[in-house]
Amino acid sequence: MLPQGESHAFDSAGTLPSAMACRCDTDPLSNLFEWAPFAVLVTDPASGRFRFVNRAGQRLLGYDRDSFTRLVLSDIIPDAQLLRLLTRSPHPATAPAARSAPVRVIRKDGVELRVGLTPYRALLENRTYWISIIEDQTTRSAIERELRLAAAAFEQVQDGILITDGNLRVERVNKAFCRMFGYSPAESIGRRPRDLLRPDYDRWVLYQDPWRVLDEGAVWQGEVVARRKVGEQLPVRLRIHRVRSDSATSQHAVTVVSDLSGRKEAEHQIHRLAYYDVLTDLPNRSLLSDHLRRALSRARERGRRSALLCLDLDRFKDINDTLGPATGNELLRLMADRLRTVLREEDFIARMGGDEFAIVLEGVRDEHSVALVGDKVLNAFAHPCRLGDTEMVLGVSIGIALFPDHAGDPDTLLRHADTALYRAKEQGRNLYRFYTPELGQITSERFHIERELRRTLEQGELQIHYQPQARAADASMVGGEALLRWQHPERGWISPAQFIPIAEESGLILELGRWVLQQACADAYAWNSSGLRPIRVAVNLSGKQVIDGRIVDIVAEALDSSGLVPEQLELEITESFVIKNPEQGIRTLNALKALGVSLSMDDFGTGYSSLSYLHRFPIDRVKIDRTFIAGLPGDNYGVAITSSILAIAHTLGMEVVAEGVETAEQLAFLRDKGCDEIQGYYLCRPQPASRFLAFYRRLARLSPHGRGEAWAVVPTLQAADNA
Repeated sequence: MLPQGESHAFDSAGTLPSAMACRCDTDPLSNLFEWAPFAVLVTDPASGRFRFVNRAGQRLLGYDRDSFTRLVLSDIIPDAQLLRLLTRSPHPATAPAARSAPVRVIRKDGVELRVGLTPYRALLENRTYWISIIEDQTTRSAIERELRLAAAAFEQVQDGILITDGNLRVERVNKAFCRMFGYSPAESIGRRPRDLLRPDYDRWVLYQDPWRVLDEGAVWQGEVVARRKVGEQLPVRLRIHRVRSDSATSQHAVTVVSDLSGRKEAEHQIHRLAYYDVLTDLPNRSLLSDHLRRALSRARERGRRSALLCLDLDRFKDINDTLGPATGNELLRLMADRLRTVLREEDFIARMGGDEFAIVLEGVRDEHSVALVGDKVLNAFAHPCRLGDTEMVLGVSIGIALFPDHAGDPDTLLRHADTALYRAKEQGRNLYRFYTPELGQITSERFHIERELRRTLEQGELQIHYQPQARAADASMVGGEALLRWQHPERGWISPAQFIPIAEESGLILELGRWVLQQACADAYAWNSSGLRPIRVAVNLSGKQVIDGRIVDIVAEALDSSGLVPEQLELEITESFVIKNPEQGIRTLNALKALGVSLSMDDFGTGYSSLSYLHRFPIDRVKIDRTFIAGLPGDNYGVAITSSILAIAHTLGMEVVAEGVETAEQLAFLRDKGCDEIQGYYLCRPQPASRFLAFYRRLARLSPHGRGEAWAVVPTLQAADNA
């Protein structure tokens, strides 16, 4: 039976809708259909036997000619209704034209094919025969489906496609190509791809002419810069290959055009992220290294000088902490803009990170010409700038190193410029300094000290000395300040003024500070367990320790591990740190105060502005800096500052400790002004822990009642100590 929903191409009377009345002999019939490209089956309607099957029919059904002589129509057509119609002998009458009907046929191997059957009626020797013309719709449908898919893919693919003929003229383009280049199909057909793509000439020569390569039978692919119809450049990748047809003389070329603009933009963005600073849009440290290497190579080839300037904003951290990161970022952008304004277009500017910038100058004559650039930069930053509601003048320090005068390679040149920058900051900031060999020696010395300092943490060469603190009224001991000392096995005693700044810069101060806290607490616990009246130990905290964020835990750990009660530990912070970090200082000091320790402000009076907000901090006592004590009582300035500090501190309920007291006159003045505690050489020099305890014992024996006259015995103690 025919598939459901389909009907035969026959009329209601059961006759074929068309008749082909013809008279012909068997041989002419064979000659007519033998080589036809479609299957032709001639059958006897009475018996259903085959009278003739051409070559195409034999291939389609899988039988040879002899096999057909043993077959009947029902062997290949399972449709009984169609068989009844085809085996009738209808009256030869004129009817409408024959139409193809979809039917099923069975091949020799049992495979069912879907074919289109067009029946014709023929008269041969007064007998009626049926001529059935069969087209394999299964294969044709598959081919048509593949063609439809290919056509859809051709139009929907995102890459542009051009198909050219043997003369390299465009026969067909897809929608993607038209969209990519702005041409319509009509504008494209008949033209050469070269005229449509209009590639950059130099690039075209570089990659050769791909259509010539095609003549050699190769596939060409490469990247070129093409142009759209409107003239806009478009980076593309071309892949061109030749397609031969069955005819040896006919060939086509297929060109696939891929738009690379998106990928190029992504590559550009990746490059900028890798080599440019996001905030200032200046080259970063990586690109600086590449540029400096190339600049020195050019200078070496041409026998010329180059200069590297390292810049650093003065007190940027203070501004960033006070006004916030957003203002700090705006400040860095402003610095980048000012550098662009004062420098030449060929000068290279980079941001190295943080508030550090670098400038590379090529073709400089001498130090004087570079100094002129340094002056221009300093002058540019001398003008006030406004950031929001705040107006400020920026200072910048500059270190300069020359090639080949100071270094012959990029790394050394950068290191020497950084050394000169450090010297500029040491000597007052807002100036420039050139590198000198003497600076190199200083840098080398600093490097060796840092390396040795790391080693000494493991070797135990560090010691803590304690300087006694006593009440000004009666010389009774109240505590001792812990002071770090370093005795090098080869260099001897190394001054704290030499190694503490290096420890600060390198970050070693965090590890040193933890060790000092633990050791000082342990020593104080031993003193206070010796039967004497308990006293406190004072430990200095570095600003880096405080902002590290772990100081509260570190202090708590030192107290717990030593057994020292919190009231017997005093922590000293510098006034300069409090001024630079007021908000953070308040939070940290309150957290430390909650542990039960006492707090003092060291070097008080050197910050000048702290008197106005001293009451905001949970301070127990302030220490007057030794610079104000040195000229007492004859220095009017020192007298005024000291008297003011004593009055304000006492008004706020704080005690006052005078540092650097070395004479009886200084002591007398301070006692008269009501100073609470004294520390200095007049009382005692810093001592190791064991000698400090011995001094405390002797002082306690000589002044058991704590009378004011006890100060008279201090020279006796010093003489005994020196002996």
